[in-house]
Amino acid sequence: MVRYAEEDERVEYGSVRADDEPPALVFAGDGGGHLFAVAGSGRVWRSATASWSGAFEVAAVSIQEFLEQVWRSMLHGQARRAVNRRPG
Repeated sequence: MVRYAEEDERVEYGSVRADDEPPALVFAGDGGGHLFAVAGSGRVWRSATASWSGAFEVAAVSIQEFLEQVWRSMLHGQARRAVNRRPG
């Protein structure tokens, strides 16, 4: 994964350490700096802080569970926007 720093410097990343697992591959971010990584066990980890070097905690036991959480979150957001719409 490649991230561009403010000075447009190229910084390469790819894997992080999560618990006692082999290095986990970072595959997504939440837009606020928190990262998501998948380990060889299939577990999905979320960074506890907006950092590559901070602690990671289990976000889901599998990619499928993670994607279901994302889907539910999207549906919840759509419902909330529909309720908050004002006519006219």
